[in-house]
Amino acid sequence: ERMVQLVGVELQLTKEQAEHAERFGPRTEETSRPRLEIRGKGNNSKMLVMEIVVGLFLAKVFYLPTGQAASLKDIVCWGERCFGVELPNYCNLKRNLFAKKKSLTPFLDQMRNVFHLEADRQNE
Repeated sequence: ERMVQLVGVELQLTKEQAEHAERFGPRTEETSRPRLEIRGKGNNSKMLVMEIVVGLFLAKVFYLPTGQAASLKDIVCWGERCFGVELPNYCNLKRNLFAKKKSLTPFLDQMRNVFHLEADRQNE
């Protein structure tokens, strides 16, 4: 519960920083953390992030400090910051995600499979 609360606070702060950058001013060397540059394998990084973001939104597991469930836009802002991608067209990406014919969530399916394989390996 505490973790969900902390993520909610982080989402709210991220949203406020995006909407009101002038309030936060430039980051000093002391307050800046080095940014880890990671990217998804292949050219579908945005869709990988969208699978995660939409899943978190639909599961309603993240809340704002006000107690409200985080909106899709809130979680998209967090995902952009967390994964280092820009999703300005996240509504179109969401629409494309649900328009898939084969599998709606190939990345999450793959992640679930590797989790099960690792659990089996560790339980041997």
